[in-house]
Amino acid sequence: MRRSRSMTRSAVIEEKGGAGVLERPGLDLSNMPTPSTDDQLGGGQREGEKITGGGSYRVLLLKSEKHTERLVVKAILDAIPGTSEDHALNCFNTAEKLGQAMITSCIKEVAEFYNEQLLRQGVSSKIEPDTTTL
Repeated sequence: MRRSRSMTRSAVIEEKGGAGVLERPGLDLSNMPTPSTDDQLGGGQREGEKITGGGSYRVLLLKSEKHTERLVVKAILDAIPGTSEDHALNCFNTAEKLGQAMITSCIKEVAEFYNEQLLRQGVSSKIEPDTTTL
């Protein structure tokens, strides 16, 4: 088959019986809402919404004799984005007094990931369903 300079690629493909080239649809995304990604709002909880708990699973810090304040604070700060040093320290002190402390609440897959990260750093933790969510 002889090509002329004026033939487009899609015309050549159609003559051979192959697949045609589809045009990309023009989508106007300017009026689409953008999702909130603020990590400071508690694992899915958004400003202005009345959601208690913020997710469906809790990540709990467990009391352990091998934990030091420095180890726990560093592990929480490294494993859980958006966590402040004050919150990590509060979790350590609460776990020491009560036996466990809730670090955050989030969806199951994320909670499992955070739990793995804490365990890898030598910090005893577990996840449990968050029954305070709506």
